[in-house]
Amino acid sequence: MSDLQYRPRSITEIIDAAFQLYRQDALRYILITAVAYAPMLVFQLVFLDPTSVSALSALFGLGSYVAGFFSFALMSGSLVRLSSEAYLGRDMEIGAAIREVLPRVPSILGGTLIRILLIGLGAVALIIPGLWLFAYTFAVTPTIVLERADVARALNRSAVLSKNRKLAILGSYALAFLIFYSLAFAFAIVAGIFAGSLLFTLISTIATVVIYPIIGVMEMVLYYDSRIRAEGYDVELMANALGTSTS
Repeated sequence: MSDLQYRPRSITEIIDAAFQLYRQDALRYILITAVAYAPMLVFQLVFLDPTSVSALSALFGLGSYVAGFFSFALMSGSLVRLSSEAYLGRDMEIGAAIREVLPRVPSILGGTLIRILLIGLGAVALIIPGLWLFAYTFAVTPTIVLERADVARALNRSAVLSKNRKLAILGSYALAFLIFYSLAFAFAIVAGIFAGSLLFTLISTIATVVIYPIIGVMEMVLYYDSRIRAEGYDVELMANALGTSTS
């Protein structure tokens, strides 16, 4: 993306920017999502038997959730890191992005657990507090990955970046999730045609791997958009680009 495109964006423009970045290098985003998602898929295919109901199957089911949680943290962080480089006009290999994010996965997991707890408590009280806390903590993962922050600092940064932006943040997520679930529903219809659980799992996985990167890229764009509005980060980026071109 050119430096002239570093500017505050509306909700639809944030989604459009995410799609632009996705289309520029869709295969790379799909690959990095597939690599991160692979542990959970392998666990499901190898260890889980949907026809078996036992303590062992319950244990394997729990293991699947743990693998899925780890996969989600790695996938989200890697998508943010990779798409951030593309947004800033730089290039990064998939392996480099994953290697850089891996040490941050425990922090991403911790931040995600705290987000879930806060949002859950807010939702139990009333729906509106839950949504407010969802927006309040939106930048936790991008801050941990891109600013190398710990969980406490990431929560504080997210609070600052979400100030006076809660409705725009919720609107961006709502539109992104609407697109995601609309496309996922289409995949589910195809998957439902097949009776076999293996084919259903594979098709569902393909849907996630192909579609989910759009949400990960959107989170990155939303993070930078909030920094542009709160900190004038677009001016800093253009100044750095100008200094680089004249040096």
